[in-house]
Amino acid sequence: MAVRIAVVKESAASEKRVSATPETVKKFIGLGAEIAVESGAGSSASIADADYEAAGAKVGTRAATVKDADIILGVQGPDPDSLKSAKKGAWIVAGMCPRNRTCPATRPCSMRRRNMAAPSR
Repeated sequence: MAVRIAVVKESAASEKRVSATPETVKKFIGLGAEIAVESGAGSSASIADADYEAAGAKVGTRAATVKDADIILGVQGPDPDSLKSAKKGAWIVAGMCPRNRTCPATRPCSMRRRNMAAPSR
């Protein structure tokens, strides 16, 4: 069974980066992964949803994108409350802003409640 990777849209207004481009989507698919991209994830980086679809990704809502994902990619750690449809044991690969105590992604209890893991260094 293929690994399912979700690419989420960044929520910070100042964030212009995206965790995957159509080129990286092609590479992941070439390695056998299934890719789902949240609609608008690349818009701040001037990447259209159609470009992700042309690369082979499925584009949809956040809930549909993270549903059944084994790995959730982000630039900044997503708010755990926005990942309610993610499956148990999903890995979050994103910057978790450990020095920013107000960042919702740094609340370990939020991740544990959803049985998610964020790899540490």
